[in-house]
Amino acid sequence: MAERHGAPPAKWSGVVSHALIIEDDFWLAVEMKEALGELGYATFDLATRMRQAIAYAEQQCPDLIIADHMIVGGTGAEAIATICSDVPVPVVFVTSSRSQVQQRLPAVPVVDKPWTTATLHEAINQAIERPFRTG
Repeated sequence: MAERHGAPPAKWSGVVSHALIIEDDFWLAVEMKEALGELGYATFDLATRMRQAIAYAEQQCPDLIIADHMIVGGTGAEAIATICSDVPVPVVFVTSSRSQVQQRLPAVPVVDKPWTTATLHEAINQAIERPFRTG
């Protein structure tokens, strides 16, 4: 479970934003949604499957993606590679599969599970500074 302290990231603009959360554990997704709400993210899509994540991103391009690596129907890295092929998007992985993510996507910030709100906020700062785009 996430801790409830820490200030919003220094790079946070305060603009209402849309986040895509790719996580197959419902309760972790809810915790992430709450942590992102503290940063001003107001709309969310919660995807548990790779194809669902891609479909949500096609419907509305997210301002931020928080992804687990091991998801139903593929991996978070595969979903991110597809979603970010045309447009750069800030991406943070929250996963127990750090080494697998870093092998596939070394430039993307990774937060280990279990996570805290402070570490998630820090990683979001990094992602906002360096949005990810494949190719």
